Amino acid sequence: MGKGKRTRLQNAGKKEELLRRQQEEQQRRVRRRKIGIGVGAAAVILCGSLIGKAVYDHQRLYSGDDLRATIMAESENYQVTGTMMSVYVNSMYQNYVSQYGDYLYLLGLDTGTSLKEQAYSDDQTWFEYLTQAAENNAQQYLILAESAADAGVSLTEGEIANLDASLEKIDPSSYGIGVNREDLREAMMLQSLAEKYQNILDNGYTYSEDEIQKYYEENLYDFLSCDTYSYTFVYETDPEEESEDGETGMTREQAQKLASELASCEEEEAFCQWLRAYFEASHEPEEDETEEDLASQVETQVEACRQTLTYTEGDDIAEWAYADGAKAGQTYVLEDAEKQTFTVTLLASLPARDESVTVDIRHILLTTDRYGSEEAAKEKAEELLQEWKDGDATEDSFAELAGSWSADSGSSLNGGLYRYVVEGQMVEAFNDWCFDSTRKAGDTGIIQTDYGFHVMYYTGTETPGWKAQAESSLTEQSYDADYEAMSSAHTVTVYADRYDQIPSITG
Repeated sequence: MGKGKRTRLQNAGKKEELLRRQQEEQQRRVRRRKIGIGVGAAAVILCGSLIGKAVYDHQRLYSGDDLRATIMAESENYQVTGTMMSVYVNSMYQNYVSQYGDYLYLLGLDTGTSLKEQAYSDDQTWFEYLTQAAENNAQQYLILAESAADAGVSLTEGEIANLDASLEKIDPSSYGIGVNREDLREAMMLQSLAEKYQNILDNGYTYSEDEIQKYYEENLYDFLSCDTYSYTFVYETDPEEESEDGETGMTREQAQKLASELASCEEEEAFCQWLRAYFEASHEPEEDETEEDLASQVETQVEACRQTLTYTEGDDIAEWAYADGAKAGQTYVLEDAEKQTFTVTLLASLPARDESVTVDIRHILLTTDRYGSEEAAKEKAEELLQEWKDGDATEDSFAELAGSWSADSGSSLNGGLYRYVVEGQMVEAFNDWCFDSTRKAGDTGIIQTDYGFHVMYYTGTETPGWKAQAESSLTEQSYDADYEAMSSAHTVTVYADRYDQIPSITG
């Protein structure tokens, strides 16, 4: 998603304008006193008309009529209206708020102030940044929707009904001033069709073993990683100078000596034990701290030194770890004179590809929010599983049910499918069901998580991590090529000069 840039809105001149208006008002009062009642009556009429216009403008703003009639982007057969674009922009904003929460201030984002008045960068406001990102999404939706129509793909009645059910308890006004339920529905219908067609494309790409092996060999370093332990000693040019906390720093000689001591520990256990002793010696005990507390803190510090190292060309430590003669247990000391540091690294394992097993899963999520209670959600889950068993009982029929009933917006338009699930990736109950050692293709079941009740289906597809990575990369390449062709076949016209009509966002 691109990042167009503009400048922060300025407030210069407002004070002067206010003074000018005050002077004009004083002059009008003088004229009214001279002219008398006739002017007073005229003033009342004028005032009434101004108030009436203000009320009218306010009503039109909150009705969304003008924004709804404004086209922000369009293709041959589809349009994105102002209210639909407002949905996309506000969705981007809500994602930021949800993702970063209390840390938004670190991004310079104040949810209580208009985004049109907050700088995202030197020459772009937050509103402009989010609008640009929403525009990029909208263009993709239009191109994919046109391509879906070319391929004869549309949303099924079940998918539309599921979408409508998901929107029932959503307040459309949270997506912008003037946005109503139909605006929200239109925006989500276009987005859903685009997502469905993208899923169809992604799932349709297949690769031979030779193609996967070839990609792996050509991009070998992208697949390799190794485990290391690394600790950095910092020294100071003038160590005798006290810091704010009254402590003096370490000399270069002291740091180098400690680095040499640690580097002499050429086994993982010895390396970690040296770190434990060092952390304990340098620890400042707190009031009421127990030995168990200290041991826990020290172990946390040691664990923080463990890192997964991937290859980066030109990086000294990576070049050392990935060299042909590298051996597990070796150590490496790197001095950075500019940063005044000595970094000691132990190679805990040699570079290797990920052989851990990933699995493909389908599920249907039934939530208490949609069904009113746990009992009702569980009953619906049992009803759907029985319906599937009484029918074709195939993976395709399960996928169709997921599209019609699952409340999981991340997978419902993909038949409830999650590919390449890694152990530990999902919440506990979901994870445990997926990675049960007795699991076999076609297994079904119902589990409960904090999200609700899940009707589960095990596809039986198990893929090594490195191969899943290769297939994902090849899929991305194939999709990018297809998307470029679709973009050439379908023209999207964007009216960026109209974006300022979208009301600003505040928290």
